[in-house]
Amino acid sequence: MKDYIKQKSRSPLVYWLNEEDVQNIAREVINRELTPDEIEKIAESLTEYIDWSDAIALAIDQNI
Repeated sequence: MKDYIKQKSRSPLVYWLNEEDVQNIAREVINRELTPDEIEKIAESLTEYIDWSDAIALAIDQNI
């Protein structure tokens, strides 16, 4: 398992992104794949850009 993947809980995962997901976006945005160091930097800061609370609330509102 990659060093940048840190499991904080033993609770089952509900949603995840993998390296392929990140590389697909990198190819679209910068027309190349990221290096392992770049992927690590992205993984460390990705959660700062996703408002999980709003995303979960919206999904509940739209589906329940």
